Amino acid sequence: MQSCLIITGEKSGEEHAMSFFSELKKHSPETHFYGVGGDELSGAGLELLYHLNDFSSWGYSGVITKIPFYLKAMDRILRVVQERQTKVAILVDYQSFNLKLAGKLKKQGVEVLYYVAPQAWAWKEYRVKKLSQCVHTLFTIIPFEKKWFQERGVKRVISIDHPLWTTY
Repeated sequence: MQSCLIITGEKSGEEHAMSFFSELKKHSPETHFYGVGGDELSGAGLELLYHLNDFSSWGYSGVITKIPFYLKAMDRILRVVQERQTKVAILVDYQSFNLKLAGKLKKQGVEVLYYVAPQAWAWKEYRVKKLSQCVHTLFTIIPFEKKWFQERGVKRVISIDHPLWTTY
């Protein structure tokens, strides 16, 4: 059975993933989905390695004290990816963790799809280099982002309607 890793480290990421997860499962019914998510993704069929609440932290000191957890979680996720011979990962937002994970997944030969582009245009433009090196396909949800990322070297960018815009 083929498998697909999905990482949503926060509630907003889970909401974004829920906008495509049921359709993804329909188009790939033989795939087992696992990773990090919340109650909604779990209820929709994602096997949780971690609940997204495990990843939450508040403030600078909260992040610092969770660094050992994040490192252990990343190691475990990479070990499971290797054990299951996962070929595709969908990383949703959560840039600080997911961009580091993207590089490690790429080294394992995993095709990385990144949904909800890091807002490098607003801050931390250096993240564009990491995206261009590690991500197979970047999915953007803000109209101008596709062109902005392509102009800076991200080769494969697909623009998707923002979930909020499709509800109005």
